[in-house]
Amino acid sequence: MKEPKTQYGTINLTAYAPAFGIVVVINDFNGGNGTGRLDPGETADLVIGSTNNGNSQSVEAIGEILLNDPFITVNNYTHEFGAFNAGQSAPAMFNITVSSATPAGHIFAFDYSLEAGAYGAEKSFTTKVGLILEDFETGDFTHFDWVFSGQQPWQQRLTHAEGTYSAKSGPISHSQQTRMGLEYEVGTDDSISFFRRVSSESNYDYLRFYINGEAKGQWSGNVSWGKDFLS
Repeated sequence: MKEPKTQYGTINLTAYAPAFGIVVVINDFNGGNGTGRLDPGETADLVIGSTNNGNSQSVEAIGEILLNDPFITVNNYTHEFGAFNAGQSAPAMFNITVSSATPAGHIFAFDYSLEAGAYGAEKSFTTKVGLILEDFETGDFTHFDWVFSGQQPWQQRLTHAEGTYSAKSGPISHSQQTRMGLEYEVGTDDSISFFRRVSSESNYDYLRFYINGEAKGQWSGNVSWGKDFLS
């Protein structure tokens, strides 16, 4: 009797499974001031959108956030979804309250997890509370610990883009400088914006703005009030 032959071959199979993507939006229109960021004393919703980027329907899913911050109260930690079809997106709503004692610029971090049976996704987020703002409205540079150097110190003046006061460079002559600086430790990468106006000898005398010793912008000549954004 002949022995049976053994044959070998390759079979390609395509596996279908759900795969999730996550994005976060802050909605403070109902319990806050509608700026799209968290501010001290307001209640807002963290709207966490989840999308099934896979090619198969998921089972029913649960979203959960983990947050441990003395300035933040979480009013609901979990959100129950139904099943996600392939390509379907759905938001999870987590209501939070920010303490009125939260310092401006405070960074809070939280983790989000989405579980749908054997599949899921996790992501960590950070966001900032409020703006770190210098409007010079104290009239005497005392809101922050400004340091002045050069031949003449900067001054407070009643010329302004908004409000009442602004900062004006000291009255210097040829080959002189007037500088004001501030040391501030930030918790995360961000940007800075400010209003400026310049009246100087064009292409010779400059207003320069530095971050960490690196010139980020400069202006010369007659430049009217305008707002700049630097990072």
